[in-house]
Amino acid sequence: MNLNSISHVIAGAVTFAPMAASAAVVYQEVGGVVAFEAEGYSSKSAPYVQDSNSFEWVLKNSADAGSIPDASGGSYMQVLPDVGVNHNNATTGNINYLYAGPSISYDFLISTEGQYTFFVRGAAGAGLANSEVINAKVFRIDEASNVLEEIGAKEGAGVTTMSTTQTFQTDNWNVIFTPPTLENGEYYRLTIYMRHDGAAIDKIAGLINPVATIPSGEGPEVSPPVPEPTAAGLIGLAALGLARRRRA
Repeated sequence: MNLNSISHVIAGAVTFAPMAASAAVVYQEVGGVVAFEAEGYSSKSAPYVQDSNSFEWVLKNSADAGSIPDASGGSYMQVLPDVGVNHNNATTGNINYLYAGPSISYDFLISTEGQYTFFVRGAAGAGLANSEVINAKVFRIDEASNVLEEIGAKEGAGVTTMSTTQTFQTDNWNVIFTPPTLENGEYYRLTIYMRHDGAAIDKIAGLINPVATIPSGEGPEVSPPVPEPTAAGLIGLAALGLARRRRA
């Protein structure tokens, strides 16, 4: 990419394995790798109004005129409008601008224990090449989508720097975290926040440490989603649970 830059269902005492409480996609780590296309987000915030602008993460297609070409999967997400707004670390009034603005989140589960590093493939907005354009945090989430604890944040004063290259960023441009043990129905969430408008993200890859090879090109394949039980499966399991209870 050339960047200009499980729900709990109780049916006859049958309980399924952890998944998101909502219908949002939850990705499953496999072999120490969990990866998302930016446009495959689990959720995103409502537009953030500041002055006369309404900022939000917008789906962009590489084939469209004026878009960033060669995105992995052909699409990416970008904070628009791109009018030169910069959210520095400063706190003004009751607003902590480091994590103000629109956000976009990716929910996932980890099976392989260890410390992980997230790498982001993305770009700065117009006129902000090689500048800090996003912030990021990793959380433990309960089945009602409530934040239980923060388990990782952006290394290097909480900022992320995007460049104009086609490679994943390294050095202080990574989010490092160690997943804690989850209770039933919980999962993890990576949330990315606007720092500069115009920020564009294309793909995110989390790799178990030590990272043998930094992701390059379009990076690893997107992780599989955790499957949700089908309606037929739910009915069958509910009937099985009720039958067992009657026999007991």
